[in-house]
Amino acid sequence: MHKTTLLSLSTLLSLHASPIYLGKIDVTTPSNTPQNIATTTTALEIINAHELHDREYINLNDALKSIGGVDIQSSGGVGTQSTVTIDGMSGKNILILIDGMSYNDPSTINNTSPLEHLLLDNIERIEILKGSQSAIWGSNASGGVINIITKTPPQGTHGSLDWSIGSFATHQTKLNLSHQGERFYINLNHSQLKSDSFSSLVPPKQNPKDYEADAYNNRTASLKMGLRIDKNNQLEALFKMIDTALKSDPFGDPDGVYDVDTQDRFYRIKYTHYNDWGEFELYGQKSTFAREYLDELWGVPRYDGQTQEIGARFNRHYNQKDFFAVQALYKTFEHANAIDQKYANASLSITNTNTVGKSVITESIRHDSYDTFEDKTTIKLGIKHALNRDLSISTNYATAYNVPTLYQLYAPDTSWGKMGNSTLTPEKVQSFDVGVAYCGLNLRYFYNTIDNRIDFGNGYINAQGKNTIKGVEVGYKQSFGDTLWLSLNYTRINAKDAKDEDILRIAQDSLKIALDYHLDRWHIGASYRYIGSKKDLKFNPDFTSEVVENGKYGIVDAIIDYDLSDTSKLYLKANNVLNTRYQEFYGYGSSSRAIYGGIRFEF
Repeated sequence: MHKTTLLSLSTLLSLHASPIYLGKIDVTTPSNTPQNIATTTTALEIINAHELHDREYINLNDALKSIGGVDIQSSGGVGTQSTVTIDGMSGKNILILIDGMSYNDPSTINNTSPLEHLLLDNIERIEILKGSQSAIWGSNASGGVINIITKTPPQGTHGSLDWSIGSFATHQTKLNLSHQGERFYINLNHSQLKSDSFSSLVPPKQNPKDYEADAYNNRTASLKMGLRIDKNNQLEALFKMIDTALKSDPFGDPDGVYDVDTQDRFYRIKYTHYNDWGEFELYGQKSTFAREYLDELWGVPRYDGQTQEIGARFNRHYNQKDFFAVQALYKTFEHANAIDQKYANASLSITNTNTVGKSVITESIRHDSYDTFEDKTTIKLGIKHALNRDLSISTNYATAYNVPTLYQLYAPDTSWGKMGNSTLTPEKVQSFDVGVAYCGLNLRYFYNTIDNRIDFGNGYINAQGKNTIKGVEVGYKQSFGDTLWLSLNYTRINAKDAKDEDILRIAQDSLKIALDYHLDRWHIGASYRYIGSKKDLKFNPDFTSEVVENGKYGIVDAIIDYDLSDTSKLYLKANNVLNTRYQEFYGYGSSSRAIYGGIRFEF
């Protein structure tokens, strides 16, 4: 099992002194169509299935923390509200997808994703795109895209069972069953995660164990089916449900009651036709989000969000190494309950990629028409040139935008003052990066600006001036023989608002190191994650706030596992080995040292 894992990881690295090239790896997200990874210019990270199994991450949060330039901040333990940043761009600028289906909830204030609820079951890979991607994916992709791609089962009948226990009375079970025959395949998954966890709200420098624990329960199930009608036609359907229950804390009271229940559903059906001209696809998909809060003071408010999308896509390869893709779609966004509003978006996009000698050139353009805002046209240009087999340079420039959310447009005024503003206009984003890659070493500079940004003043407003987020990233990935794998990443970010003040909750520095050692049936892994200084907000009991310093902490995790056979393994992992006391969000708890163990069977 571990030999296969290491070889899969090595396809992304360099083996010993000789680079391994990426000719057989396909990706989907950079152009919203399958392509060879060598033909993309986009700054791209991949977490594959073997790495997910090796590291035994609990949820998407854990996996993303391993990626350079990506920061996850949680307001407590497992299942509590979390945010993600990529190269300093906040969660409202980042589109989260499951097999291309939107995971951004239109009923939230910033149209962000409940990524804290995504368990890592039946995942083929996670593709993380850095930089603006609106020319391919539209609004909410102005800072990047994270696409979770699920597995299509192999031939025959297969299954797996995982069971684990650990600190904070944590229990998790995962069951997967799949079958693929000559024309039909089906994949069923069910996961249950329960944890007593620890207090969400914790005063700084205090021990979370001194306060009431905030338990979490997650039940996730999915069904994926496909039918090959004939050699030219195929149908695929997908359904996913995520039900969660979280006991959290209200403002200012670590022992109070603020419970949150969610029920999220995702549906997708896709028809694909293949012929000598190319690949044609028709699809329809729907994402629904329901959140219900039990608060001792405010009662039981409920929020329901929904996105629906229908679309058509065509891609064609020509001249052996070149391709273009065209997509048209119609999408609606709805926020029910107190807001009871929706808007619609129709778009047309074209991407073309050419390989000319040792260079790859990509151009994308997309036109979006909204029934609430003015039309938007965005572009992306990328060039990558191989100077030799070991050395390449690349650069990308893109324009992008971020539309106001339904809450920002239509939230009713309160006794505290004005809220929604129906005259808001989209944020304008520009993105540029340039990178150099040499034998596993990657150097990259990025520069992003946000103009017409949406802020909160007297209600929601379009603020004057530009936010500027720029930085450098240095990464190194290398495997040594068949036993040792090393990954290093350092990211430095300078994020300033229009007043030249530090943007809140963006760490100036981050360092991530991972080391994996494989020998026979054993695997030992360790990782270190340092988050540097960042500005944060302290909320006072009188509802005022002040800017404070946060960050400057390092976390060590470790794992050891043993293959009992080719189809089973035992593992033991420790998170926060040094028992560092830290807070990702100021005033909210983070895990002390935690130990987890489990067993996995495949059949």
